Amino acid sequence: MSNWTSICEASSCRGNEVRAQNTAIVFILALISLCIVAPAVGDDKVPATEVKNPLYDVVVRGILENCRKFDCGALAWQAEQKQRVGTSESSPATGQRYVSRMWWDGEKVAINGTSWKITAQRQKDEGEKGSTYIKVFDGSEYRGLSVGTRTISLEKKPRFGQFENYLNDYGWPGYAQSIVERLAGNINTKRANLEWSVAEADGDQKIKAKLTYEGSANYYELYYFDGSKSCMWYQQEIYANNELTYACTWTLKEVSKGMWFPAEGNQHGKVRTPNGEITYTTSLAVDLQKSSFNDHSAIPEGTFRLEITPDIATIIDHRLGEPPTIYRGNEVDAFLKRGRQEWSVLVSEGTRLPGFNNIGINLDADQIENKMVLGCFFDMNQRPSRNYIQQLSKRAQELRVKGVVVVAVQASKVDQGTLDEWVKKNNILFPVGMVQGDEEKTRLTWGVKALPWLILTDKKHVVVAEGFSLADLDAKIAEIQP
Repeated sequence: MSNWTSICEASSCRGNEVRAQNTAIVFILALISLCIVAPAVGDDKVPATEVKNPLYDVVVRGILENCRKFDCGALAWQAEQKQRVGTSESSPATGQRYVSRMWWDGEKVAINGTSWKITAQRQKDEGEKGSTYIKVFDGSEYRGLSVGTRTISLEKKPRFGQFENYLNDYGWPGYAQSIVERLAGNINTKRANLEWSVAEADGDQKIKAKLTYEGSANYYELYYFDGSKSCMWYQQEIYANNELTYACTWTLKEVSKGMWFPAEGNQHGKVRTPNGEITYTTSLAVDLQKSSFNDHSAIPEGTFRLEITPDIATIIDHRLGEPPTIYRGNEVDAFLKRGRQEWSVLVSEGTRLPGFNNIGINLDADQIENKMVLGCFFDMNQRPSRNYIQQLSKRAQELRVKGVVVVAVQASKVDQGTLDEWVKKNNILFPVGMVQGDEEKTRLTWGVKALPWLILTDKKHVVVAEGFSLADLDAKIAEIQP
């Protein structure tokens, strides 16, 4: 008997269903969603709940363990979304078709896709040129380009549509706001209740969670998890007035030993409007033959960079808040020129490394005299960045022997006490500073194009390499002449 089955049976003996408290709902729903998401700082453990529920524990542990196995990948998929007024299959459907490619590495995500409209007159592509888009989140900034209109959007947080990053709603890497935060802002936990039980499905026992709301007896949601597949979520149903109004089912594929991934999805639902009932369907299928997982070589160089070039017709800049600042025509040239004049790159290969005083690191001249310097710009709120810092700390003594001084810079502003606590808790054995002025300007002047970002100098403190991976560090050090 498997461990999860034993727990399920034990829970059933206790009453079959255990009602979770309000604070548990946000965490549980965040994790029972189909998420491949990096845990927040220090959240590798199952989120605590006031009411101990073994079913909750086993589901969350299974999902977190599965999530941690996916570090990077390249996906190819097609999707189709249709809706029609009325229940007759003969009614013309409208919607869209999508063909997409997605690459991700930790928090960084790049999308390249094309969509076609489905109209009552045109139910097939029929050679029509679709709308192509390129969208990139490099870990610190999002850029989205409409290829046809040459319009680019700039934002601090990523904005991916459902079929551009199809796991967007479930917290896929690159979605700056976690599913936990989104649900916390939308669910009135004082009125919500979550019940756990064991259910029979497809001749096997599955784990079921039922979400209800006080005062809404005729509305509830059901979530199902497959204990044999890392307890990943595979089905959702929504009922209103005892009628099924929405259903979504995913087929989980074992893409590598013990790694379960949602490869095919189908959903259908209906909404009543004054003009009649609208039914909608969505189907999505990942081409696993054209996809790969945990293979960095499948990600082309420069994938997570999207440059603003002079041929851009419109720039929509959301970075300073809403409403956005819009640049057109000659204003685009002025935008590019101003950026070059005001925020010139000071750090690049062949330049001398500036001091770290403006980012909170004090290094005496004798500490770095005749030594190589390795700088790492990172964000403690991103798992790839945390991994880099933790790995460098483990190698601190080894690098010191090789004559390398390591320093780290928190690239976005956080509470100083929180940063100090994290450094202490993780026993980071080298100086850690934080940007003091404008974050974006600091990253640009230091030539930081993504996070984490490594900069290596020779013994005269001239930059010899930047933007390389941690796996290439030893080779970069070896290239430096004694």
